[in-house]
Amino acid sequence: MRCLSLVALISTAALGQVRPRELLAQARAKEAALDYQGALAVVRKAVTQGGAGAELTWQLYAAQGELAAVVGLTEESTTAFSRALNLHPTFELPPDASPRMSAPYKTARNTLGGERLTAVPSSKRLEQNRVETQLRVGGDVLQLVAAARVTPQGREPVLFTRTDTWLAYWVCDVEPCAHTVSLYDARGNVLLEVGGGNAPLLVLAPAPAAVGKPWFRMGWPYAVAGAVTAATGTVLAIRCAQTDAAFRTARDNPESHSYPQVVGLDRERWGYWGSALAAFAVTAALATVTVIFW
Repeated sequence: MRCLSLVALISTAALGQVRPRELLAQARAKEAALDYQGALAVVRKAVTQGGAGAELTWQLYAAQGELAAVVGLTEESTTAFSRALNLHPTFELPPDASPRMSAPYKTARNTLGGERLTAVPSSKRLEQNRVETQLRVGGDVLQLVAAARVTPQGREPVLFTRTDTWLAYWVCDVEPCAHTVSLYDARGNVLLEVGGGNAPLLVLAPAPAAVGKPWFRMGWPYAVAGAVTAATGTVLAIRCAQTDAAFRTARDNPESHSYPQVVGLDRERWGYWGSALAAFAVTAALATVTVIFW
């Protein structure tokens, strides 16, 4: 229900109302005319009606703190200064600020202890061009954040839902899914914007999964084949030696071996020799390929 109310505030903040920046200008004009009460009333109106951007929001709080201090509203001044510093820690008063103004400012700075409102979004791609964005909000010690939304480039803003974390789902139409994340207060003023201007947030496509090398470009198949051919060559070499011994015996004992037997053994030993040589040559080639692809 709170989010729905904020949607209405964000959508209608500028309709039929003076823009917050114009109200701030009016307040500064009244301040210059020494109408501090009137200036403070205008600043309060600007803060209350909502619709201020992130840069203007802290400026409105700073102006409220200054004007409230001038008219003696110390508590309101301290609260406003705290909010301005929480959103913009580098905010400082002019060097010639009166003690009435510098006192609540110093109180606010000391109480805040350097805490700064931060927003850290993290997005990941889902199926069908959908994106999930998680948001981690930090430094909200004043509990200013009432809602958050993500604005994809070329699309309507999407509100974050809040349970244990801030979460939003949206659709990415165009690579690289440029988007902005904004935090809002309960009145619809932007407290903080991440990815605005010329530096939008992006959701880069995941890197393609590494494709494994095909088996014929790996070393192990050639190593296995080389082991087989080496074993085969060894067997053939042994058979060659055995046949060579039988050939020599037959050749040296013609009385017990016929000529065709001797010729047959000679051909057989040369066959084994050639086959063993070929097997070892293939083994050497496979070893080379194994080293290249390993």
